[in-house]
Amino acid sequence: MIVALRRLLAHEGLDFREVAIARWPQTLDPTRLTPLDVVTLSGVSPYLDLPLGRVQLAYAAGSRTSFPKSTRGFLYFDITSQSVRFRVARSLDSMDFQEGDDLLLPDRQTPWCIPFHRLVSWAAHTPIRKQLLLDKLISERQIRSRNYVVSTLDHTRLTEADWIDISGMARSTISVTPADRESFTLACKYPGSATQFPRNAQGFLYWYVPKNNPYGAELRFRCVESLEHFVRGQDLPTPILQKPWSLTLRGLAQQRSPSSAAALEYLKQAGLTDESVVDNLAKMSITHMRDLFCLRFDVQDPRVHLHGRLLSCDITFRYLPWAGICTGAALARLVVLDDTPTSIRLGIRIVTLLDGPRMSSDGKEWPNVALPQEGRLIYKLSSIKKHNFRLTRTVRKSSKEGKVLMEIMEQSGDDVDTQCA
Repeated sequence: MIVALRRLLAHEGLDFREVAIARWPQTLDPTRLTPLDVVTLSGVSPYLDLPLGRVQLAYAAGSRTSFPKSTRGFLYFDITSQSVRFRVARSLDSMDFQEGDDLLLPDRQTPWCIPFHRLVSWAAHTPIRKQLLLDKLISERQIRSRNYVVSTLDHTRLTEADWIDISGMARSTISVTPADRESFTLACKYPGSATQFPRNAQGFLYWYVPKNNPYGAELRFRCVESLEHFVRGQDLPTPILQKPWSLTLRGLAQQRSPSSAAALEYLKQAGLTDESVVDNLAKMSITHMRDLFCLRFDVQDPRVHLHGRLLSCDITFRYLPWAGICTGAALARLVVLDDTPTSIRLGIRIVTLLDGPRMSSDGKEWPNVALPQEGRLIYKLSSIKKHNFRLTRTVRKSSKEGKVLMEIMEQSGDDVDTQCA
């Protein structure tokens, strides 16, 4: 009797309390709403009483903006957007859900909503989450998938509980919580001009190691509906180059953050990578001309980071001759081939072979490409004259790169590799 009276008062827009309260909608299913489920939202942070608890709503996140006057209508779950929205009744006389319009934010274009990832992960929205489950509008699996917690990155140990849904997210933070190791987080963002992960970004995070290429290991996302179909699934592509979306081992090894350190420790303990591989991949910063850096043979345009006392920058060598031909890695060094009043011409010398080289093609189309050899400069084949010439990078001394390079050369003194062999 009391519940029915409260619902009637809410329907009539009456409330004797100072705090604005939207009372007693019995469902969030738009197909089951009745005029008795109409609520009124007013003030900055009105409360909503649901059968399974009370929640507090906000009109514009991060501001003290009040709900518009006469915000009266239905709170409901929109299946298409997977969010809770508010359907404003057109008039006090018409309480038909279908005739209303969704409440808009102050920009008068964006629908007000509680997005799905907040519904399933914020403790403050627990009553709404329970109501959606009660109404059978969402499932326990959907809730679990949006909590962004996985137990492993080893594809041989995945379970259905590791299935996650990152679709529609601009970025997401995944918690990896192994049963026998320290947990850590991974920040995932979709690259390029796209602001959100695509709709098919539902599946499993897993650690991918190319065949016979431990230096090319990376985290990927397998788009698949269930673990049963993992092998037949496709890896999430990037929007432009259509390469698999990934977080590379090289990138993790070169970061200096607690989260990347924890991730690397997990990968080593789980047997997904070797400590020597991580240590070698971390070698990319040059502070002295004798410093070594890690060079992967399958990277077409390798970058080297120059780090001076005051400035730092990256320089890129274009068209490494082995990309698409062989895999592997080596420690290499910059070589000064020519030093003029206006520019410095650099080459790369292979110092120590770490892995490979292993042919990734039959090599018949590239019979004149010289494979990596310790102590030798890198040469590439001219497509016009059909002869080999040194892979070089010319740096203008007036540029930022030139200033950093000259500073490093000055610090190195005479200890600079200038041999042309």
